[in-house]
Amino acid sequence: MRYLDRLINFIFSLVILVLAIIVIMVSAGFVGYDNVDSWIRLNIFSTTNNTTTCIVAIITLIAALKTTVFLSRMNPKKKNTILVDTNHGKIQIAAETIENTAKTVVKDYVEIKDAQVKMVKEKKGIKVYMALLVVPNTNIIELSAKVQDEVKEAIEDTTGVKVNNVDIKIKNITENRKAKAQIKEAEESKETVDENIKNDDGVVATEDVVIPEENVEETKEQNENE
Repeated sequence: MRYLDRLINFIFSLVILVLAIIVIMVSAGFVGYDNVDSWIRLNIFSTTNNTTTCIVAIITLIAALKTTVFLSRMNPKKKNTILVDTNHGKIQIAAETIENTAKTVVKDYVEIKDAQVKMVKEKKGIKVYMALLVVPNTNIIELSAKVQDEVKEAIEDTTGVKVNNVDIKIKNITENRKAKAQIKEAEESKETVDENIKNDDGVVATEDVVIPEENVEETKEQNENE
């Protein structure tokens, strides 16, 4: 197969070379266009050489298509992946896998409300950038140190990729909405007035009891019989 490819490439290159020389000579005036035209009609498109010309044209077309496909695949879009060598072969790990691993570690921290992770490849290993959104009254230094250690350990354990650095940026401080909601609920419960309102004598006033009309009539009859 390699010899066939070489033959096709040789014929293609030879045809291109001949055409380039003819174009240069005609353009420079060394050869007249009429002379070239008569030579082509006599040697290439003659009845005797039709078969040879057709074969060369087909080979040239195949080589041109092959070259076009090769060039289109020569510079594919690079994917942001990490290549890991193992005893059984090579493994490609997508950047999203490493970034999601770091986000999984962050989910365990109640102090962190949101996290953005970005992985950058280096010559040996990777660097991880993290932007965190934390709640108030958080010890940022202590929290950052824990996150750095756990993220580094989690990525190296799960993927085998060496983590050189875990750089953390505290993006902002946000209110703990859950705690704020609990405080608001407690304040509302304190302000709620009890349904039982005390009267002037200190006795709790109750709602009026409605007696059905049937019971009222029975009570009147019993009083009259007595």
